[in-house]
Amino acid sequence: MPVLRRRIEAGNDAGAGQVAGGEAYAAWGERDRPRGHRRERAADPRSVLPVCGNERCRASWLRLWWRRQTPRLEGSWACSRQCLEEMVRAVLLRESHGGGETTGAHRHRVPLGLMLYSQGVITEQQLRAAVEAQRAAALRGEAPRRIGRWLMEQGSLREEQLVRALSLQWNCPLFSFERLDPARAAQLMPRLLVETCGAVPLRRTASGRVLVAFEDGLDHCVSRAMEQVHGVPVEAGLMRAQEFRRVRETLVAAKFPRLRMIEVANRNVLVRALVQRMEEVQPMDAALVRVREYYWLRMWKTLDRAAAGAEDLLAVEATFS
Repeated sequence: MPVLRRRIEAGNDAGAGQVAGGEAYAAWGERDRPRGHRRERAADPRSVLPVCGNERCRASWLRLWWRRQTPRLEGSWACSRQCLEEMVRAVLLRESHGGGETTGAHRHRVPLGLMLYSQGVITEQQLRAAVEAQRAAALRGEAPRRIGRWLMEQGSLREEQLVRALSLQWNCPLFSFERLDPARAAQLMPRLLVETCGAVPLRRTASGRVLVAFEDGLDHCVSRAMEQVHGVPVEAGLMRAQEFRRVRETLVAAKFPRLRMIEVANRNVLVRALVQRMEEVQPMDAALVRVREYYWLRMWKTLDRAAAGAEDLLAVEATFS
């Protein structure tokens, strides 16, 4: 194809090496790309020659003249439905390798009971009594409870003391009800995740950070998912149990983005369902993460990821016994 090659060579001779927002050789085909050079993706979906986000795409330049500008996933354009499926599979593979799962209870360097004892908040006898009660409850098959809750039940510890100690143990701030902005906080996470994950998004700060409150301890799975979806740092903190429940009740009553829930039989069905919904919505951008057993797809209809018109999809893989 001499015409295309002359256009590429002309762009390289000019020193730009790009054609309307993407590298010339990346736009026209793999054989013109130097070995070892990574493909640059176009930042603007309205550019003349956008580059397909599927790394294995070999025909995106054939579709450059289509009027297809969307859907986009994690800032990358999909030139066809087939390429979008490949992109979704790649994201799911990333998320399935520990992306959204917790690896068990977090082990602190200093257990909470010993920290409270060393600070003089409780006595040795109070700590032993709480540990024995915890063990006895486990033998009876009761639901496990943290040592701090046993100390409170025995009257050895106040809730303010417990939350302050947990904040020191997790090295995180304490949040209050006053930091909640229900209308904006409801745009940060689906209602179902607020109700099931023990996390409450509070608001987005002036510096762009997202504040997320937890009750008994931080959940890094939720914090990571929030960071990936919104592309900003998340500041996680703790809140008193009574205040946390009050905040959650207030937030759940707010208006959330539109949500769809689906249950799929296997990974292939999941891919097809996600792709089908993205093809229907045609988002200007989208993010896909795993939060515990859920796959959370957030879709925006504007490039600035405005909350207005955003839509969520939560998918869970069914388990058959």
